[in-house]
Amino acid sequence: MNLEQSESGATITGSESITGLLQLIKGNVPKETITVYEGTISPFTPRPICPNNEFDSNLEYNIIVFDVETNTTGKAAQLCQLSAVDKTGQKCFSEYILPDKDIDKYATRVNKLTVKLVGGKRTLFKDDVALKTLTCQDATSRFVNYIHSCIESSKARTNKGVCAVLIGYNARRFDIPILLRNSASEIHAKMQALGICFGDSLPLFEHLIKIKHPALTQSNGRRCSSNKSSIYE
Repeated sequence: MNLEQSESGATITGSESITGLLQLIKGNVPKETITVYEGTISPFTPRPICPNNEFDSNLEYNIIVFDVETNTTGKAAQLCQLSAVDKTGQKCFSEYILPDKDIDKYATRVNKLTVKLVGGKRTLFKDDVALKTLTCQDATSRFVNYIHSCIESSKARTNKGVCAVLIGYNARRFDIPILLRNSASEIHAKMQALGICFGDSLPLFEHLIKIKHPALTQSNGRRCSSNKSSIYE
C-alpha cells in the first residue's frame, strides 16, 4: 500500500503499521465525523449457540421449507420476499416486501427484483412486472399465522404432538438470521410460543453427496455439487 502523502504531509508506505495509520487518520478527521462513521457500522453480534435437537418418535415433525430474498447481503439486508411450503405441498406462502433501501445489482442478478419510481412512488418489480407488496411487519405477521395454520392442519392428521420445523438451504448462515433480524420482538415471541424449530438442509445434502446417494444423480449421469442450482437440476 502506498498512499503517497497525506494532508498533514506525512508519507505512508507499506511498512507503516495499521495502528500508525489509524492514529494518522484520527488525527486528521474531526471527532464528530468519526462518530458518524462509527454509527454506520453494525454492532458486533455473536453467533448464538444452536443446540442440536434429538429426533423424537413421539412427535410429528411438520417440515416447512422456506426461503427469503433480500436487497443485499450482510447484516443490513432487508427482506424483499418471504415464501414457504409445507411438506404436504398443499399449504403455500409467498409475500413480497418493499424494502426501505433499493436493491443492489448483485441481489437483482439472483432474485430479478428491482425498485423503480412509478409516479413518484417506490414500487417493487420482478422481471419488469409491478408487484403488490406488504410492509415487513405485516409480511412476518402473516408468516407466523401461516405457520400456525400448518401446525393446526398437522394436528388434525395425527394424535402425536406437532413440532414445526422451518428448514432452508444454507439457512443457518443466511435465511434464519435475515428472518429474525427483520422480525419484531413480538414476532419472535409468537414463534417461541409455537415451539418453532429451525433447520439447515445444506449439511444433509453435503452428506448425501459424499456418500454418492443415487437420488442426487443428474439427468446427464453426473453427480451434483452442493450449490443450490445443481441440486435443483
